[in-house]
Amino acid sequence: MHELLCRLPASEIEKAPGAWVGEFASAQASPQIVLDGKTLRASAGSEYPALHLLAAYCPQVGGVLAQLPADGKDNEITAAKAMLKALPVKGAVVTGDAMFCQRELCAAISSKDGDFLFVVKDNQPALVQDIEAAFSPPFSPKERLEREKSLSRHETVEKKHGRLEYRSLEATPILCGYLDKWPHVKQVFRLVRRRGTNEEMVAAQTPIVLHVPNDRFYCIV
Repeated sequence: MHELLCRLPASEIEKAPGAWVGEFASAQASPQIVLDGKTLRASAGSEYPALHLLAAYCPQVGGVLAQLPADGKDNEITAAKAMLKALPVKGAVVTGDAMFCQRELCAAISSKDGDFLFVVKDNQPALVQDIEAAFSPPFSPKERLEREKSLSRHETVEKKHGRLEYRSLEATPILCGYLDKWPHVKQVFRLVRRRGTNEEMVAAQTPIVLHVPNDRFYCIV
């Protein structure tokens, strides 16, 4: 079996199981495609570096749709651009960490009738400021009413190991049409977490961009 696999083209071996998993993913309602890169343990040698792979994973079916080698974590974006060309993006929601919050990736996903959800961090400082402004305290009662009308909100409370965790998700399309450099963004939202005990709580906020219609917001989050 080892000799047989060594003789077969690696690219074709990769495509076959990916296409099989893709059929199951396409049958799902709003399938999620997670972009994530990992360095394979024990893959480094004395004369070559460790192998770093970018994978597209569908959690609904528990399978990998595709994976490509990336020359280190810094080159995951280049691998993602190439991978998107072959992925069943239509009707799916592509997610990833802040590294993948790039205008070109968002445009490529939108052009294939897909949606995206990406965390926004300091690699996009202007976008972070815009999202923070969208959720900042309003200047007038009229503005407060307008914002409340546009907000979608979902909250959860969990208690584990003696600690409480409050999660609050707020989404708004208020920036739609104002983000000139991000024309494909339909909504932005922030995730607020509060963890701790009744005596002491620690809060953290995470801004996120969405290309997801409002009627699918709760299905995604």
